[in-house]
Amino acid sequence: MAIGYLRQQLATGAVWPGQPLIIQDIAAELKLSPTPIREALARLAGEGLIEVRQGGGYRLWPADAVDLADLYEAHLCALLSGLRLLVNEPARGVAVVSAQDQDGDVLALTEAAFDALVRACGNHVLLAWRRSLAQRLTWARRAEAVVFGDVEAEARGLIENLTRATDPGEQARAVAGFHRRRRDGAELIARVLRDLGSRDSIVQI
Repeated sequence: MAIGYLRQQLATGAVWPGQPLIIQDIAAELKLSPTPIREALARLAGEGLIEVRQGGGYRLWPADAVDLADLYEAHLCALLSGLRLLVNEPARGVAVVSAQDQDGDVLALTEAAFDALVRACGNHVLLAWRRSLAQRLTWARRAEAVVFGDVEAEARGLIENLTRATDPGEQARAVAGFHRRRRDGAELIARVLRDLGSRDSIVQI
């Protein structure tokens, strides 16, 4: 119960970057003893989804510009690694959703497209790594909408490019451009996250 609740909180952005995860508060909210909360937090820290604080306790990773740039680069590496593996097994193909055929959040569709790229290569460890990185970028994705005004159009264009591309090389160029724009803008994205978090209004992005 505790691990599922905490995963949902992280995935939906209910906790913002740098925010402490107070064991006693979570235990009281879930009406559990602190022990299962502590165990769940330790597991999430082991998976790299949260950080162990100096002096004890846990928090969501802070929104540091350097760390954000590294996260974007690592996420790109995960995608490119999946595409390189596909070169050796072209028969697998990549089923990427089309933004024109889907309703709902186009950014969620982008994540689904990224997932499809890595899932197609059949490497489950690589897929788990990509998903872990994507979860750590949850708040950054929301802040991107503030920094870049055209994220929805950009996402639709990316998905369309991935859908039409006939070889992994074309797909690699598309995802590289998407990520490098964000890596180059990491300082602005981090500033937006800090400003919104300091006003406790980040959940309204």
